[in-house]
Amino acid sequence: RNLRYFPEDVFRYRRSLHTLQLDGNQIFDIPRNVSRLSKLEKLSMSENELERVPAELFHISALRELDFSHNSLQGLPDAIKGCKNLTTLELSSNTMPSLPESITGLRNLTHLCVNDTTLHHLPINLEGLSRLVVLEARENPLKFLPQSISKLTNLKRLDLGGNDLEELPDSIGGLRSLEELWLDGNDLVQLPAQIGQLSNLKIMDITENRLERLPDGLEDLKSLTDLLLTQNNLEELPEGVGAISSLQLIKVDVNHLESLPDSLGGLQELKELVLTDNMLETLPIS
Repeated sequence: RNLRYFPEDVFRYRRSLHTLQLDGNQIFDIPRNVSRLSKLEKLSMSENELERVPAELFHISALRELDFSHNSLQGLPDAIKGCKNLTTLELSSNTMPSLPESITGLRNLTHLCVNDTTLHHLPINLEGLSRLVVLEARENPLKFLPQSISKLTNLKRLDLGGNDLEELPDSIGGLRSLEELWLDGNDLVQLPAQIGQLSNLKIMDITENRLERLPDGLEDLKSLTDLLLTQNNLEELPEGVGAISSLQLIKVDVNHLESLPDSLGGLQELKELVLTDNMLETLPIS
Protein backbone atom coordinates (compact mmCIF):
# COMPACT_ATOMS: atom_id res chain seq x y z
CA ARG A 1 0.00 0.00 0.00
CA ASN A 2 3.00 2.28 -0.34
CA LEU A 3 3.16 2.47 -4.12
CA ARG A 4 4.18 5.85 -5.50
CA TYR A 5 4.13 4.83 -9.14
CA PHE A 6 1.68 2.94 -11.30
CA PRO A 7 3.00 -0.66 -11.23
CA GLU A 8 4.69 -1.53 -14.54
CA ASP A 9 4.33 -5.27 -14.02
CA VAL A 10 0.57 -5.13 -14.63
CA PHE A 11 1.28 -4.75 -18.34
CA ARG A 12 2.48 -8.36 -18.42
CA TYR A 13 -1.17 -9.33 -17.96
CA ARG A 14 -2.60 -6.82 -20.42
CA ARG A 15 -4.40 -9.47 -22.48
CA SER A 16 -6.24 -10.95 -19.50
CA LEU A 17 -6.44 -8.27 -16.76
CA HIS A 18 -10.09 -7.35 -16.05
CA THR A 19 -9.86 -5.74 -12.58
CA LEU A 20 -7.14 -3.53 -11.13
CA GLN A 21 -7.42 -2.25 -7.56
CA LEU A 22 -4.77 0.21 -6.37
CA ASP A 23 -6.66 1.93 -3.54
CA GLY A 24 -4.85 3.54 -0.62
CA ASN A 25 -1.47 4.21 -2.17
CA GLN A 26 0.44 7.40 -3.00
CA ILE A 27 0.29 7.13 -6.80
CA PHE A 28 0.28 10.59 -8.40
CA ASP A 29 0.19 9.71 -12.09
CA ILE A 30 -1.23 7.18 -14.53
CA PRO A 31 1.05 6.45 -17.51
CA ARG A 32 -0.27 7.23 -20.98
CA ASN A 33 0.40 3.66 -22.12
CA VAL A 34 -2.38 2.52 -19.75
CA SER A 35 -4.45 2.12 -22.92
CA ARG A 36 -2.54 -1.13 -23.52
CA LEU A 37 -4.71 -2.72 -20.81
CA SER A 38 -7.36 -3.28 -23.44
CA LYS A 39 -9.38 -5.86 -21.43
CA LEU A 40 -9.64 -3.73 -18.28
CA GLU A 41 -13.22 -3.43 -17.01
CA LYS A 42 -12.71 -2.07 -13.50
CA LEU A 43 -10.06 0.38 -12.26
CA SER A 44 -10.17 1.46 -8.62
CA MET A 45 -7.65 4.06 -7.43
CA SER A 46 -9.41 5.61 -4.44
CA GLU A 47 -7.23 7.35 -1.83
CA ASN A 48 -4.18 8.14 -3.92
CA GLU A 49 -2.60 11.46 -4.93
CA LEU A 50 -3.74 11.69 -8.55
CA GLU A 51 -3.84 15.21 -9.99
CA ARG A 52 -4.79 14.25 -13.54
CA VAL A 53 -6.09 11.35 -15.60
CA PRO A 54 -4.62 10.85 -19.09
CA ALA A 55 -7.00 10.92 -22.04
CA GLU A 56 -5.52 7.59 -23.15
CA LEU A 57 -7.25 5.80 -20.26
CA PHE A 58 -10.59 6.49 -21.89
CA HIS A 59 -9.49 4.69 -25.06
CA ILE A 60 -10.13 1.44 -23.17
CA SER A 61 -13.59 0.63 -24.48
CA ALA A 62 -14.04 -2.31 -22.09
CA LEU A 63 -14.08 -0.05 -18.99
CA ARG A 64 -17.25 -0.35 -16.91
CA GLU A 65 -16.27 0.93 -13.46
CA LEU A 66 -13.93 3.76 -12.45
CA ASP A 67 -13.23 4.89 -8.89
CA PHE A 68 -11.04 7.98 -8.45
CA SER A 69 -12.56 9.13 -5.14
CA HIS A 70 -10.32 10.80 -2.53
CA ASN A 71 -7.61 12.10 -4.85
CA SER A 72 -6.50 15.58 -5.97
CA LEU A 73 -8.11 15.63 -9.43
CA GLN A 74 -8.97 19.05 -10.78
CA GLY A 75 -10.90 17.86 -13.81
CA LEU A 76 -11.41 15.16 -16.42
CA PRO A 77 -10.48 15.21 -20.11
CA ASP A 78 -13.19 15.44 -22.76
CA ALA A 79 -12.00 12.05 -23.95
CA ILE A 80 -14.10 10.43 -21.22
CA LYS A 81 -16.94 10.31 -23.74
CA GLY A 82 -15.04 7.42 -25.36
CA CYS A 83 -15.93 5.09 -22.47
CA LYS A 84 -19.23 4.07 -24.01
CA ASN A 85 -19.64 1.04 -21.72
CA LEU A 86 -18.96 2.84 -18.43
CA THR A 87 -21.69 2.18 -15.84
CA THR A 88 -20.13 3.50 -12.60
CA LEU A 89 -18.09 6.68 -12.11
CA GLU A 90 -16.98 7.57 -8.57
CA LEU A 91 -15.27 10.97 -8.26
CA SER A 92 -16.13 12.04 -4.71
CA SER A 93 -13.66 14.03 -2.61
CA ASN A 94 -11.64 15.71 -5.34
CA THR A 95 -11.39 19.37 -6.36
CA MET A 96 -13.38 19.57 -9.59
CA PRO A 97 -15.43 22.79 -9.97
CA SER A 98 -17.00 21.42 -13.17
CA LEU A 99 -17.52 18.24 -15.14
CA PRO A 100 -16.81 18.12 -18.88
CA GLU A 101 -20.02 18.45 -20.91
CA SER A 102 -18.82 15.39 -22.84
CA ILE A 103 -19.67 13.29 -19.77
CA THR A 104 -23.27 13.33 -21.00
CA GLY A 105 -22.14 11.03 -23.82
CA LEU A 106 -21.84 8.15 -21.32
CA ARG A 107 -25.18 6.68 -22.27
CA ASN A 108 -24.76 3.49 -20.21
CA LEU A 109 -23.82 5.28 -16.97
CA THR A 110 -26.03 4.20 -14.05
CA HIS A 111 -24.07 5.51 -11.02
CA LEU A 112 -22.43 8.95 -10.81
CA CYS A 113 -20.98 10.13 -7.49
CA VAL A 114 -19.47 13.62 -7.22
CA ASN A 115 -19.82 14.31 -3.49
CA ASP A 116 -17.47 16.88 -1.94
CA THR A 117 -15.82 18.01 -5.18
CA THR A 118 -16.41 21.83 -5.04
CA LEU A 119 -18.74 21.29 -8.02
CA HIS A 120 -20.39 24.58 -9.03
CA HIS A 121 -22.91 23.22 -11.52
CA LEU A 122 -24.10 20.05 -13.19
CA PRO A 123 -23.88 19.71 -16.98
CA ILE A 124 -26.64 21.79 -18.59
CA ASN A 125 -27.86 19.00 -20.87
CA LEU A 126 -28.35 15.79 -18.89
CA GLU A 127 -30.43 14.07 -21.57
CA GLY A 128 -27.60 11.69 -22.53
CA LEU A 129 -27.47 10.31 -18.98
CA SER A 130 -31.01 8.94 -19.10
CA ARG A 131 -29.92 5.55 -17.69
CA LEU A 132 -28.66 7.04 -14.41
CA VAL A 133 -30.11 5.26 -11.39
CA VAL A 134 -28.02 7.02 -8.71
CA LEU A 135 -26.79 10.63 -8.75
CA GLU A 136 -24.95 11.81 -5.66
CA ALA A 137 -23.62 15.39 -5.45
CA ARG A 138 -23.55 16.10 -1.70
CA GLU A 139 -21.45 18.78 -0.01
CA ASN A 140 -20.89 21.08 -2.98
CA PRO A 141 -21.67 24.76 -3.67
CA LEU A 142 -24.46 23.98 -6.18
CA LYS A 143 -26.92 26.88 -6.42
CA PHE A 144 -29.28 25.53 -9.08
CA LEU A 145 -30.25 22.42 -11.01
CA PRO A 146 -30.61 22.37 -14.79
CA GLN A 147 -34.13 22.01 -16.21
CA SER A 148 -32.85 18.90 -18.02
CA ILE A 149 -32.85 17.04 -14.67
CA SER A 150 -36.28 15.81 -15.81
CA LYS A 151 -34.59 13.68 -18.49
CA LEU A 152 -33.20 11.32 -15.82
CA THR A 153 -36.30 9.18 -16.01
CA ASN A 154 -34.64 6.07 -14.51
CA LEU A 155 -33.18 7.89 -11.50
CA LYS A 156 -34.04 6.25 -8.17
CA ARG A 157 -31.72 8.09 -5.78
CA LEU A 158 -30.92 11.82 -5.95
CA ASP A 159 -28.69 13.10 -3.15
CA LEU A 160 -28.06 16.86 -3.14
CA GLY A 161 -27.63 17.41 0.60
CA GLY A 162 -25.27 20.09 1.83
CA ASN A 163 -25.41 22.42 -1.17
CA ASP A 164 -26.58 26.03 -1.62
CA LEU A 165 -29.82 25.34 -3.50
CA GLU A 166 -32.42 28.08 -3.07
CA GLU A 167 -35.04 26.58 -5.39
CA LEU A 168 -35.80 23.49 -7.43
CA PRO A 169 -36.84 23.54 -11.09
CA ASP A 170 -40.46 22.67 -11.88
CA SER A 171 -39.10 19.95 -14.15
CA ILE A 172 -38.14 17.86 -11.10
CA GLY A 173 -41.63 16.38 -11.37
CA GLY A 174 -40.35 14.42 -14.39
CA LEU A 175 -38.31 12.07 -12.18
CA ARG A 176 -41.08 9.49 -12.16
CA SER A 177 -38.82 6.61 -10.98
CA LEU A 178 -37.35 8.53 -8.03
CA GLU A 179 -37.48 6.71 -4.68
CA GLU A 180 -35.08 8.78 -2.54
CA LEU A 181 -34.70 12.57 -2.54
CA TRP A 182 -32.08 14.02 -0.17
CA LEU A 183 -32.06 17.82 0.06
CA ASP A 184 -30.94 18.31 3.66
CA GLY A 185 -28.74 21.30 4.44
CA ASN A 186 -29.70 23.64 1.60
CA ASP A 187 -31.40 27.07 1.46
CA LEU A 188 -34.79 26.06 0.07
CA VAL A 189 -37.67 28.39 1.01
CA GLN A 190 -40.34 26.48 -0.91
CA LEU A 191 -40.85 23.39 -3.05
CA PRO A 192 -42.43 23.36 -6.51
CA ALA A 193 -45.94 21.88 -6.67
CA GLN A 194 -44.57 19.37 -9.21
CA ILE A 195 -42.88 17.52 -6.34
CA GLY A 196 -46.27 15.85 -5.91
CA GLN A 197 -45.76 14.07 -9.24
CA LEU A 198 -43.05 11.83 -7.75
CA SER A 199 -45.42 8.94 -7.20
CA ASN A 200 -42.67 6.39 -6.45
CA LEU A 201 -40.90 8.56 -3.86
CA LYS A 202 -40.32 6.74 -0.55
CA ILE A 203 -37.93 9.05 1.32
CA MET A 204 -37.88 12.87 1.21
CA ASP A 205 -35.35 14.61 3.44
CA ILE A 206 -35.53 18.42 3.53
CA THR A 207 -33.97 18.79 6.97
CA GLU A 208 -32.16 22.07 7.74
CA ASN A 209 -33.56 24.34 5.05
CA ARG A 210 -35.66 27.51 5.24
CA LEU A 211 -39.03 26.10 4.18
CA GLU A 212 -41.92 28.38 5.11
CA ARG A 213 -44.67 26.22 3.66
CA LEU A 214 -45.25 22.95 1.84
CA PRO A 215 -46.95 22.85 -1.56
CA ASP A 216 -50.42 21.51 -2.24
CA GLY A 217 -50.56 18.11 -3.89
CA LEU A 218 -48.40 16.18 -1.43
CA GLU A 219 -51.26 13.71 -1.07
CA ASP A 220 -50.23 12.36 -4.47
CA LEU A 221 -46.98 10.98 -2.99
CA LYS A 222 -48.62 7.57 -2.66
CA SER A 223 -45.38 5.68 -1.84
CA LEU A 224 -43.85 8.06 0.71
CA THR A 225 -42.81 6.41 4.00
CA ASP A 226 -40.33 8.94 5.45
CA LEU A 227 -40.95 12.72 5.50
CA LEU A 228 -38.08 14.56 7.18
CA LEU A 229 -38.61 18.28 7.78
CA THR A 230 -36.54 18.99 10.90
CA GLN A 231 -35.21 22.54 11.39
CA ASN A 232 -37.19 24.66 8.94
CA ASN A 233 -39.54 27.64 9.32
CA LEU A 234 -42.84 25.81 8.89
CA GLU A 235 -45.86 27.28 10.70
CA GLU A 236 -48.31 24.62 9.53
CA LEU A 237 -48.62 21.31 7.72
CA PRO A 238 -51.13 21.04 4.85
CA GLU A 239 -54.10 18.71 5.27
CA GLY A 240 -52.73 16.73 2.33
CA VAL A 241 -49.96 15.26 4.51
CA GLY A 242 -52.64 13.32 6.38
CA ALA A 243 -53.73 11.73 3.10
CA ILE A 244 -50.36 10.05 2.46
CA SER A 245 -51.48 6.71 3.88
CA SER A 246 -48.05 5.07 3.41
CA LEU A 247 -46.27 7.42 5.86
CA GLN A 248 -44.39 5.67 8.68
CA LEU A 249 -42.12 8.49 9.89
CA ILE A 250 -42.72 12.25 10.11
CA LYS A 251 -40.03 14.44 11.64
CA VAL A 252 -41.06 18.08 11.85
CA ASP A 253 -39.19 19.08 15.02
CA VAL A 254 -37.49 22.50 15.39
CA ASN A 255 -40.07 24.44 13.35
CA HIS A 256 -42.72 27.05 14.18
CA LEU A 257 -45.82 24.83 14.14
CA GLU A 258 -48.76 26.24 16.07
CA SER A 259 -51.24 23.52 15.10
CA LEU A 260 -51.51 20.18 13.30
CA PRO A 261 -54.07 19.12 10.69
CA ASP A 262 -56.83 16.80 11.90
CA SER A 263 -56.04 14.50 8.97
CA LEU A 264 -52.86 13.22 10.68
CA GLY A 265 -55.05 10.99 12.84
CA GLY A 266 -55.88 8.90 9.79
CA LEU A 267 -52.30 7.77 9.18
CA GLN A 268 -52.63 4.14 10.24
CA GLU A 269 -49.12 3.12 9.14
CA LEU A 270 -47.47 5.94 11.12
CA LYS A 271 -44.89 4.62 13.63
CA GLU A 272 -43.07 7.79 14.67
CA LEU A 273 -44.12 11.45 14.79
CA VAL A 274 -41.45 13.86 16.07
CA LEU A 275 -42.77 17.31 17.07
CA THR A 276 -40.30 18.64 19.66
CA ASP A 277 -39.29 22.32 19.67
CA ASN A 278 -42.38 23.80 18.08
CA MET A 279 -45.07 26.19 19.34
CA LEU A 280 -47.81 23.60 19.74
CA GLU A 281 -50.23 24.04 22.63
CA THR A 282 -52.74 21.35 21.69
CA LEU A 283 -52.94 18.27 19.51
CA PRO A 284 -55.88 17.44 17.23
CA ILE A 285 -58.49 15.12 18.75
CA SER A 286 -57.90 12.64 15.92
